[in-house]
Amino acid sequence: MVTILSLAFIDANIIADWIIFSEYLKVKNKEDIPNIIKEKKDQNPRLHNSYEFMEAVASKNMHNVTFAISPLCVVEVNAALLKKIIYDLMYQRGIPFEDYPSYKNAVKIKESEIEVFNSAKHYLEKLNENVTICYSTEETSKNITKTAIELIVRMRTRSHDAILLGEACSMKAEYFITNDKHLIRQTRDAKFDEVKLVNPRNFYLIRRNVK
Repeated sequence: MVTILSLAFIDANIIADWIIFSEYLKVKNKEDIPNIIKEKKDQNPRLHNSYEFMEAVASKNMHNVTFAISPLCVVEVNAALLKKIIYDLMYQRGIPFEDYPSYKNAVKIKESEIEVFNSAKHYLEKLNENVTICYSTEETSKNITKTAIELIVRMRTRSHDAILLGEACSMKAEYFITNDKHLIRQTRDAKFDEVKLVNPRNFYLIRRNVK
């Protein structure tokens, strides 16, 4: 008997990719969008898969599963968008890629260059009806902290990733959907099985077997 999925936690990198690609499509001619999406599937599978997945989530085309994020996830989405803006500006200014780490904190951003942040709120509101933002209680905070510390000590997981995984575990999520290949590999090698880490494409494949 196949178990029906009940709860899946969405990582920030997937939501950020969705917003970035959606904003890119906004300035394109509508008749060109299907071809652009198709081309992106070959050029940047990660971005394409994030976009397709989140569009399905936002339009409620995912059945038998509830999706969740956390306040930290929302913060991480905005941090990822800021990083994208900064990297784009450094590229436009001709800064060599190897020098990005040295320059990224010195890049000044104009008000006109942060439009994506204003749009981010719209996309997150679009998710409200089908994605739950789970807030911590005193009890769940203890569990999140305990799991996060274990992950940091045991697997050297980055603190924000450890907290997000801790949140997913405290919600008793069955799946943690992420594009972070390193985190997926890290948890697999350490036999961490409190929540299953999968990318959007593999989540689709798993759902084909869910009845």
